[in-house]
Amino acid sequence: MECADIRRHLSEYIDNECTDEIRESVASHLAECDDCRREYEQLLALSERIRRLPQQELPFDFAAAMTQRLQEEERLRPRRKPIYKRGWARAIELCACLVLVLGLAGLGSHMLKGAVSADRAPMEQAYVAESSGAAIDGSYEMNSEAPEAMEEEAVMAEDSASVSAADLDEIERKIVKNWSLDLEVDDFDAAWQEIERVAAAYGGYVVSGYTNGSADDPYRSGHISIRVAADKAEQAVDEISALGELQTNDFSSQDVTSDYYDLAARLTAYEAQEQRLLEMYGAANSVEEMLEIEEQLTAVRAEIESLQGSINYYDQLTALSLIEIYLHTPSDYGQGVEPKGWDGFKGKMKSNFLTGLNNTLDGMAGILVWLARALPFLIVLALVIVVVIALIRRRRAKPKK
Repeated sequence: MECADIRRHLSEYIDNECTDEIRESVASHLAECDDCRREYEQLLALSERIRRLPQQELPFDFAAAMTQRLQEEERLRPRRKPIYKRGWARAIELCACLVLVLGLAGLGSHMLKGAVSADRAPMEQAYVAESSGAAIDGSYEMNSEAPEAMEEEAVMAEDSASVSAADLDEIERKIVKNWSLDLEVDDFDAAWQEIERVAAAYGGYVVSGYTNGSADDPYRSGHISIRVAADKAEQAVDEISALGELQTNDFSSQDVTSDYYDLAARLTAYEAQEQRLLEMYGAANSVEEMLEIEEQLTAVRAEIESLQGSINYYDQLTALSLIEIYLHTPSDYGQGVEPKGWDGFKGKMKSNFLTGLNNTLDGMAGILVWLARALPFLIVLALVIVVVIALIRRRRAKPKK
């Protein structure tokens, strides 16, 4: 042992409180080291003097006075605030609660918006739902264990190749036609009603629409989408354009003939496979064969329904053309005309107030949409913050020894 270690054990050595091993080490070291031996002798002499001192009796109120003094010193000593009582901790806790409230509000708004959009334009939603099936991209999954399924896949591939190689000029072409109009009108309400009449007159319907401003506003605008019969769409566009001054007229078309007849060929192949499976089902000799055929028949019928829905969707797109019209009245600002008198001032104030209110609502809606998108991350972050604060409070609440 080193000298420093020996000096740490000298008090224990003198009071006979050390182990035998330490005692032997200290004794052997003291016999060899003069410095440690002198320090040992001085410590031993001090211990003897303390033992010879007369014993003093403590006052009867010594314990109470000592306790009171310790309490006063404890009270006067500056203390740090518990972490859960500090300003920044409370701010973090408040922010976590605010994030939870805003997140739940954003989620509710997002769900409500989805419910409203699901109820709007049911025919358009149905078309989109039918078109989202696996039939458009041509991905199908069949039972690879059945040789009949493999044979039908070969038949479908041959039919599809024959359609692709066919001369599309000799069959009815499927063209999707869309128009987009920007129209300036003097009477907004009358033009809107006339567009609705044109949609009904040409075998169509109103898909969706919205308006900005009321009948008293000097400037009004809106957007309306209609579908009309494809063979009469150009006449409908001409009638709508005559309602006011046409600013822009955008036309677009898409040829879906190849996709349409490819779906039709696949549908024919699946229908033929369905008939063969029905014949095999009638000639089955065991329950196992019947169950296996039923499983394949269910998958084939699901594909038939999906393909038929996609074909119906293309039929609707090609039979009814989409016309989108943006309506607006002439702008006073563009003509350099200022409103005059109290009525003009009142109308201008109302128009500006409604514009500001709409912008505010749009901004709040954007914030709610962002919160709904970031809601999972915000909830996890808020829960982590709440758990950390709870653990800190629990640790601070434990009594000190």
